[in-house]
Amino acid sequence: MGYKLRCIVILCVGILHFSCTNFKSPNQNLDDAVMINVSMKPEKIDFVDLIENVQFIPLETSSISLIGDVDKIICYHSDYYILDREKSKGLYRFNAEGKFLNMIGRNGRGPGEYSDPADFIVNSSGLIVLDHRSRTLLFYDYDGNYKSTVPLEYIIYEITGMQDENLIFAVAGDNRHRNEAKDYETLILNVNGEFVSAGIHNKFEMNYSYPYCSFLYDGKIKYSKSLRSMTYAIDSEGVYGDYYINILDSPLPTDYEQECKGNFEQFRKKFRGNYNYFGGKFFENDDVVFFTTQDKERQSYWNVYDKETTTTSTGLISLSTQDDTKRFGPKDMIFLSGINSHWVGQGEDIIGCLSAVSLTLDDFSLEFPALDSLKINDNPVVFRFKFKL
Repeated sequence: MGYKLRCIVILCVGILHFSCTNFKSPNQNLDDAVMINVSMKPEKIDFVDLIENVQFIPLETSSISLIGDVDKIICYHSDYYILDREKSKGLYRFNAEGKFLNMIGRNGRGPGEYSDPADFIVNSSGLIVLDHRSRTLLFYDYDGNYKSTVPLEYIIYEITGMQDENLIFAVAGDNRHRNEAKDYETLILNVNGEFVSAGIHNKFEMNYSYPYCSFLYDGKIKYSKSLRSMTYAIDSEGVYGDYYINILDSPLPTDYEQECKGNFEQFRKKFRGNYNYFGGKFFENDDVVFFTTQDKERQSYWNVYDKETTTTSTGLISLSTQDDTKRFGPKDMIFLSGINSHWVGQGEDIIGCLSAVSLTLDDFSLEFPALDSLKINDNPVVFRFKFKL
């Protein structure tokens, strides 16, 4: 081989190696997913019969701590961090007893302020807030003091902290302007906002708009998408099939995304009303996998998969008729409404928020003295419980 030809070959191999090293998608190892079989026939089990050790922690209500809606809650070192993205556009910190401690930053357009706080994470260095409108990451300490801002080259909608705190998992938007991220649903960035890897290749716009869940568990990011049967475990090394939600009765065709080409109206015309499907809500701890499903009539169901027995309990969430109200007790109705809130895990505990209105409808204070002085216009209430096994 001549000298020039050898140089060309070496150069081409080097370029190929650089491309694969910097812009490759992690291997998608999907064959080892655990199959969870789901029947869309609700059992005669009340949701409250599956849970125990229920606690309520009212959050202090004041003029400087007034929360509208809870879009995300994180419990870190016994403190509760709560994001209200739309109404107050604020991020609040409360202690373990619900006492208000401080705001994290504030709403605005000045240095260290956010105008569209889409999401946040907490780690040993403080908090990172995603401002969607300005496409920046803002860094704060636990007391809410501003530290720095990082501009983003990528469009992302949600962030989750990874085991390596130098990395951030992100649910991606339409990044067709960046070849390394184009047509990928998920990204891993470093804390400087720089690209590390992309995962779950899919070119359909539907993947940018449907509901999704992501959280850190057992050293991996757990990621799920509404309508899709597969849930994923993701780390910096790759994407792995985690669970396959196998709906036994009238499941969606596997090629529904290709058929719809990302057009939601087309999906609604062609598929909704004919099939049952995964609803998008997904959570896991050491004992159970919890997720929601929807049937042809758009009724929602809760599903609890026991990891030890590999059995699944299923029940209705929708409580829209008089018969439903008579069938379910007030506790069931409250916790079923809480299913639609943001849940997190803290060891064996499940943590979420409920509105003060729902908890003052019935006399819960007889069983839960912490609610004795709760008023309708008070802040939301943190709830914690465990699943019975």
